[in-house]
Amino acid sequence: MEEQQNQENQPQVLDWMTEEKNVSLYTANQVREFREYRYKENKGIDPITKLPIEFAETVLDHDHRLQYCRDAMHRQSNSFEGLCFNAYKRCIEWQGIKGEVTFPQVLRNLADYVERDFSNHPYHPGWIKRCDADFVLLKTAQQQFVLTKLQVDLSNNPNKNDRIRLFRKVLLSKKYGYENIKRLLLEGKQIPVK
Repeated sequence: MEEQQNQENQPQVLDWMTEEKNVSLYTANQVREFREYRYKENKGIDPITKLPIEFAETVLDHDHRLQYCRDAMHRQSNSFEGLCFNAYKRCIEWQGIKGEVTFPQVLRNLADYVERDFSNHPYHPGWIKRCDADFVLLKTAQQQFVLTKLQVDLSNNPNKNDRIRLFRKVLLSKKYGYENIKRLLLEGKQIPVK
């Protein structure tokens, strides 16, 4: 009788192909088995990135609200999905619109928004900081090339801090704009350094 109770308490090996609904997983072995099943069903393709993945890199994703297992995916894709969902809860649901715009709707809307063409809009002032950071990373000869093209006087042989200060002055002069500065930084980056 004791042996029969032990057998009843043992989780059964499930046939995932039966598509039986509402099966509850209890052990790490069952999780691995179902993860392997989903991995094979997806032909080793990550459901988020649609890129091939190795089984060893996968985890079993699940819905944290409903607890259903979803799919085997790369652990970083799973982290990304979790970050997105937590951002949705923190940034969207708290506005009091819970249920009005679902998480999947927000993701679809976000994808549509990000893919829109805004190239006819002005550049955000963040370009100044971006160009400043790119200039700082250039080597001496590259910085000198950029400054010369921007018609900055280098006759007093400025040191690195002086070159950065001179570049920032040109950036804020409103004389060249982002497209011109970006082009010069890319050209400067091509200058060979010793």
